Amino acid sequence: MQESTCNAGATGSRGEQGILQITQDKCGGAPGGNCHDPEFNIKTGGQYLKDTMDQFGGNFLGALGQYNGWTKGMKASGNCGPQGQNLNYLQGNLNGFFQGNDGYGSVMGAC
Repeated sequence: MQESTCNAGATGSRGEQGILQITQDKCGGAPGGNCHDPEFNIKTGGQYLKDTMDQFGGNFLGALGQYNGWTKGMKASGNCGPQGQNLNYLQGNLNGFFQGNDGYGSVMGAC
């Protein structure tokens, strides 16, 4: 919802494509070269999450954080800024979006 609003035709500011906003390097094998194809896009994004979870030994939180640039041992400098935003990503998703709440609202404390 955050990046594509479930719009299969969405393109991000850095060229990320489709519902799961996958990057161009993951578009090999897309039907007709169309990385926006919903079935391909979701399957590819799901495989990326699985591969990332495998790299983290099945740790979903590590995989979710890695997706947004978080690395183990990262510390936030204040509430916001690049590292704070990455760490707040977990808070915004787990206690926000995944529970039907506004992940950006003041209640979440996200940047």
